Amino acid sequence: MIRSALLRMQLQDALGVSSADAAIARVAQLVAAEPALAQIFQAVDATYARFGSLQQVAVEVGGLVVSEWDLKSGRIESGKAWKSLLGYAPDDVPDTVSAWRALVHPEDLKALSAAIGAHIRESSRKFALDCRCRTPDANWRWLRISGRAAARDAHGEPTRLVVVQQDIDAERQLEASLNAARESAETAGRSRTAFLANMSHEIRTPMNAILGMTELALDTKLDAEQRHYLATVRSSCEALLAIVNDILDFSKIEAGKLQVEKIDFELSAIVFEAVRSLAVGAQQKGLDVTVEIAPGLPARVWGDPVRLRQVITNLVGNAIKFTAAGEVAVAVRLQQAAADRITAIFEVRDTGIGIPADKQRQIFEAFSQADVSTTRRFGGTGLGLSISSRLVELMGGALKVVSEEGRGSIFGFALPLGVEQGAPPCQGACTGTGGAACAADRCCWRFDAPSGRNVRPVGNAASASLFDD
Repeated sequence: MIRSALLRMQLQDALGVSSADAAIARVAQLVAAEPALAQIFQAVDATYARFGSLQQVAVEVGGLVVSEWDLKSGRIESGKAWKSLLGYAPDDVPDTVSAWRALVHPEDLKALSAAIGAHIRESSRKFALDCRCRTPDANWRWLRISGRAAARDAHGEPTRLVVVQQDIDAERQLEASLNAARESAETAGRSRTAFLANMSHEIRTPMNAILGMTELALDTKLDAEQRHYLATVRSSCEALLAIVNDILDFSKIEAGKLQVEKIDFELSAIVFEAVRSLAVGAQQKGLDVTVEIAPGLPARVWGDPVRLRQVITNLVGNAIKFTAAGEVAVAVRLQQAAADRITAIFEVRDTGIGIPADKQRQIFEAFSQADVSTTRRFGGTGLGLSISSRLVELMGGALKVVSEEGRGSIFGFALPLGVEQGAPPCQGACTGTGGAACAADRCCWRFDAPSGRNVRPVGNAASASLFDD
């Protein structure tokens, strides 16, 4: 007459009899006395059957079971399909809370008991925890256990729990495999970085010795051919050493071991020295190189002068490399000022080949240039801008570019720098030895192109500022 085990159990409680069979017998008596009750009981039983079917579909499709626990009797009264989540047959495990707890991993059971206890004490919305449960083959399967108290007695103690169990074993296995893959990749990355750092160091040591001995040889009496050979050796060693230094810096950045300093230095001196070291190469190409220091900048600031000079040197070197005629201009100006710090804008402009719009993001990636023909024509590893971008980020800024193909480029960044209160502004004498011309609105150093060669005007792409309001 009544097929649902849950309905039989609930009728047993409602009728106050000792067993489910006694409950069925009592129902039969009621139906005999009132035949209309038969149809009602059949409808209720059918509803419970549909609920059981839905539970089974939820298990098979979503790995989800909703159970009701009677805490007074210790029985699991509904949602018994949880057994199939772990691979048990219906009769393999009793329908009791104690039998269910025996399948939970001891470490997880302790944490789950604490979570349920906190939920009951604090009347929180729900409890939830991922637990390992034992399967018939003695392995562990991950279930997400969540739920809430559904009923309490007069003293506020819970009498029934609604518990949701969801199979998340595949999800946890995927997470574990992803973690293992990430750790493997990180280990490989660390190995690669250590290899690059060690190899760079091993190459730099003999390379510096070659450079030193070449310099000594160039100071001796040589004929023109010998001097040419040695000069070629020196320039080749310097080019190789620059590549090695880039690789070493890149490996340090990738490993997170490159630190920036905060020391006191003269701002304009760093800028002028960085440009001066490259001015000869620019003059040999017939380029004008200028440096402008805007008013209002303090003479001395706090930051990392070595890394700042490295970035400026790289940007100016690239500008000279990719500019056949015209000029390369370096400008430094004040963006913001506070009592103990400023934000200074550094820009390097050129009238060179420019960068196509679709390549401007790519050039900041490691080992990347605008295209293959650029590498063949101008050389380089494609690391310079990537390193410069990362260095600027480490110093608190962001390297940007605006460019138009065939008309030039501007690379720039805004950098926060510390200052001492009352620090004097940059004066005309800041680096004004042999070429610094200072006016009320700027301190400018110009490296003129030889033979008074006319300078091609800077195009629109290289005239606007990256940081104009």
